[in-house]
Amino acid sequence: NLLAANASVSTTQSASTGTCSANNNFSGSGSYNYYGIYVVENGRSYRLFDYVDEVKGDEVPKAIDYDNDGDKDLLYFVNNVLYLKENLENKPSNKVYLNEAPTVLSPSDNKYLNKYYIEAVNNAHESDIGNSIVNLSFDTLQNIYNYRMTYFDIVDKHRNLKRDEIEPRRNKNIVDGIAGEGEINNIFENDYYTKRKDLVYIDRIGSYRGLEMATYKMKSIRDDLNSGNTVTISAGTRLYSGPSYLELTYQVDSEDENQTLKLEPNTNIEAKEDLVIVGISRGNGYIQTTDEVVYNGDEISKMKGYPIPFGTKITFVGDKTALKKDSYIDLYYYDKSELRLDFNDTYSWELYDLGELNTEYLFSLNKKNDYYYAKLNGFKNNTIGTSTRQILLSPQMKADKNQPDIALNSIKVPVYQEVEIDITDKITEDRGVDGVSKLFIDFYLEKDTDGDLNPKNDDNSMPNLKAYKKDGKIFLKAGKFTTLIDKKVGINVVDENGNVGFKEINFEVYSPIPEIEAYDGTTISGKISEALSDEPINFYRFRGGNLTKLGDTEGKVTVSTNDKGEFELKTGLFTGGLTLKDASGKDIANISEKTGKIDILTPENKLKYKIKVSKEENTNYPKIFIQDETGKNIFNQILRVNGNSKVGVVNSFENLKKNGVYLKSYQNDFGYYVLPENISNNPGVYVGYRSSDSNQTPVFKIYPDGRLELPNSYNIDYSEDKDYIILKISDSSGKQLFDLLFKLDADYVIN
Repeated sequence: NLLAANASVSTTQSASTGTCSANNNFSGSGSYNYYGIYVVENGRSYRLFDYVDEVKGDEVPKAIDYDNDGDKDLLYFVNNVLYLKENLENKPSNKVYLNEAPTVLSPSDNKYLNKYYIEAVNNAHESDIGNSIVNLSFDTLQNIYNYRMTYFDIVDKHRNLKRDEIEPRRNKNIVDGIAGEGEINNIFENDYYTKRKDLVYIDRIGSYRGLEMATYKMKSIRDDLNSGNTVTISAGTRLYSGPSYLELTYQVDSEDENQTLKLEPNTNIEAKEDLVIVGISRGNGYIQTTDEVVYNGDEISKMKGYPIPFGTKITFVGDKTALKKDSYIDLYYYDKSELRLDFNDTYSWELYDLGELNTEYLFSLNKKNDYYYAKLNGFKNNTIGTSTRQILLSPQMKADKNQPDIALNSIKVPVYQEVEIDITDKITEDRGVDGVSKLFIDFYLEKDTDGDLNPKNDDNSMPNLKAYKKDGKIFLKAGKFTTLIDKKVGINVVDENGNVGFKEINFEVYSPIPEIEAYDGTTISGKISEALSDEPINFYRFRGGNLTKLGDTEGKVTVSTNDKGEFELKTGLFTGGLTLKDASGKDIANISEKTGKIDILTPENKLKYKIKVSKEENTNYPKIFIQDETGKNIFNQILRVNGNSKVGVVNSFENLKKNGVYLKSYQNDFGYYVLPENISNNPGVYVGYRSSDSNQTPVFKIYPDGRLELPNSYNIDYSEDKDYIILKISDSSGKQLFDLLFKLDADYVIN
């Protein structure tokens, strides 16, 4: 029997140094360095060769007297290497033994490979031992972008000496890593797209039984076109031809005529700008989605000829009875490399993204804690490079010293609302969600509430702010809060080894913004900025400098939004106007609280009372007075507008929709310009200057909020148009210059 042993394995056996018992007697204790290939004979084991790599189980030693000295020597051929064990029983006196170092050939001395070969990968090593994660680093080979990592979970049988055979079936796992995707597979590019070869696709499939393929779903654009939908390939999106030729027409904004695209099978384009698909005349186009999908058995045929994205894994999940001689899948690569996955000796294959072109690469794979034996080789143009020696990979839970990483930056929750946020993708732990043992919130970063002299590790989780695991995911629950909050809090994540990740984040409880949309004199209606139900809304009336809270017809002072974020208050208190009375109680005028418009009642009152306009001192806002016949001011109001971001210049005051200040000019003695809205100083201001002035020196300015900068000689007269106030501006001679309409809606303050 031959025994293939791994290096440096500790065990418990009763045997003398250098040998081991053929029966697994574990009653004693000892430590042995099993390194190489052993022969077991009469209960004793003898090392033959320093071979510590994989064996298939069909290797046979051959006894031969290679040196013709009358005794039997041993030849052993394994993994394309020939080993010789010389029998020294007979030592002819004429035999010469050389102690010289062997000659080492350089790659240029290669004579047995006629064309192209790839040397072994250098510096392949386990770069970091973590919990449930394998990290294999290695240096880049020149002009090699494809690397194959082959690993096993069993390579020896030194604990199973009574077994006569080695059965390595389905222990082999293959991970193909490709670097520089997007560069190495480019075909050509133009102004609209870059054309590339598909990295990998399935070429042929034998028996489907027992196979499983986890990948991402491909979506047909022809289906959308046939349904009458518009299909746009946005910039950065890839369109694949799949297994057939694709010919289509498309439009781009920069061209008037339709463009034609022709793609060979197993190619794709990446759009540089939006491409609007007009029609497909041949084949079909496909978009790779982010929807994960698992195909089993003959369902895998759906992926034949289609691109295989990074993250795809093909696995044999059946039992041995499902294995056939034709249990295989043939893969074809962008550089004409090929790989047959024979599931009689292969368990799984997956495609891994090694990232951008670099001087070194890393395979980082999630694997259960165990011992894995990996080999690595480059491949290109269907040539497989020389393999590295076996590399032991051993992810262990206790080896994990990495703190969980937290990518969450802020939490925002509306006041009076409860939200549950999935933050699984914001927490990175070597073992994933299963490796997280505890989560908690430190609400008071300025206090050390647990007395350990560290104010940022206290568990202040509360019913309305906490983090937890549920259904294999991590959630954060916030709300309901009845007050506004804006502060820093801490989130702590602890893994199974006690490593603590901490992140200080912004926590905000905010109020959605309400907006009044309609008011008919009795009912105020509107909505908030988000579709949230049960948000309390209060209304206040601002009159004469006083703020008064309003209620509805039943006395309720607060209304709640519906599930669309809409609200409604039936005031039932008034029709939306103020009535000005004299000392005897007679009505003088009605003032609209909605627009500020003043209606003096009766012809008698119109003779007795006059409406005057001036600019408020210091602010320049228009100030409107009602004066009695003695010139005494009996009422005044100030116009201030929240509406347009600039003064509107119009030819007519009809059909104006937005609130704001609008200007209508009467003659051409003045030119004007409106300052841009995106400047910091006086944005949106209307500036008037004399047309004859080449320097355009400002004569007057009208501000979007209603302020007026006018020469003191100008006159301001009150007028009206329907429900709104108009101020008529004239010069000292009485010549009409322009009219200003103040379109405003100033009934309520709302919170």
